[in-house]
Amino acid sequence: MKHLHFEAVGGASGDMILAALVDLGVELSRVEDRLHALPIAGLSIEKEHATVGGVRGTRIRIRTSAAAAGARHLPEIRQMIRGADSWSLAVRQTALAVFERLAEVEARIHGVEKERIHFHEIGALDSIADICGCLLGVESLAVFRVSVGPLPLGRGIVRCAHGILPNPAPATLELLRGHPVEYVPEEYETVTPTGAALLMTLKNAEAPPSPAAVLRVGYGMGTHEGGCRPDILRAVLLETAGAGSEEYCLLLETAVDDTTPELLGVTIGRLLEAGALDAYALPIVMKKQRPAAEMRVICQPGLREKMLEILFTETTTLGVRQSFLRRSVLHRSLQEVSTEFGRIRVKVAYFQGQPVTVTPEMEDCRLRARDHNVAVRKVFEAAQSAARRKIEEDAGCREAD
Repeated sequence: MKHLHFEAVGGASGDMILAALVDLGVELSRVEDRLHALPIAGLSIEKEHATVGGVRGTRIRIRTSAAAAGARHLPEIRQMIRGADSWSLAVRQTALAVFERLAEVEARIHGVEKERIHFHEIGALDSIADICGCLLGVESLAVFRVSVGPLPLGRGIVRCAHGILPNPAPATLELLRGHPVEYVPEEYETVTPTGAALLMTLKNAEAPPSPAAVLRVGYGMGTHEGGCRPDILRAVLLETAGAGSEEYCLLLETAVDDTTPELLGVTIGRLLEAGALDAYALPIVMKKQRPAAEMRVICQPGLREKMLEILFTETTTLGVRQSFLRRSVLHRSLQEVSTEFGRIRVKVAYFQGQPVTVTPEMEDCRLRARDHNVAVRKVFEAAQSAARRKIEEDAGCREAD
């Protein structure tokens, strides 16, 4: 199973994250091509190699011909992302989760409703492309876990659309609640709100796995020079060893007998968007023979507070049971196969090195079926057959070697 770990040597921003992913091996032209699903005129991405602190890496700059500095409200950004229907549902949901997280933090800081929040720097078209480009890049790596090391925070002041603010910016600190940080003597914004929101949304593991094999390493370079630390963000792609892997996760359970099915559905949706590994409701009968629903949430231990917040605010429960579980997980890889209907991503699970399940991504199948006016099942079966042929061909090549 692949694991992506971010180490912020000097800081983290949206462009540094994308640069680290590209340096790691993400195909920039593919990301740029997919970003054209957004209504951004003249979008282009410039890439250059740079050496910082004796380390060679990649620097990225996103350019647009539109007025990229304009402020935007959350509903407008939602509409842009939802309109990118050539992207997978997972990428769109994660992109929305990044902006929802930012909006909630800004609303708390400024004391207004999140729907009325003006995104200034983050609402610029190049920043929106930055965030979405990072998520498309992570998806292309087919990773199932992301962890983030301690983040360095600078000091002094920062200048932004709201004027002069203490460094780190209030939004950055709010976004990093519960995450390890280290204060460093840098007089600039080492971690931006965009970088913090992206990393905290992607993060679904507390630490990199051990033991694990290092597959690739990438370095994303910032633009600050002359500081105490090199302005570098490192991304490490790892793979766990063995036939499968075991991990500990948290099980949250609660029973409610005075809520509606609609609210249960909303709650489950919010839990999954916030990073739960699974969330579902079971019909039960409680004391006094009352029909009720038992909600169960499985999540990483680090997401405990967020899951509890959703359960306590969206349901009528007065308490939540908590217990640790150990689960075994098969190694998985995400592959792309060519079919008569177009390219489709397929998830392959392995046990003891042998493929045991081959599952096409349903969202890809749905979109290709719509484009060709055929049944989704027909596209699904075509992708499954293509994937099985590819697995057999790859196995034959390995035997020949």
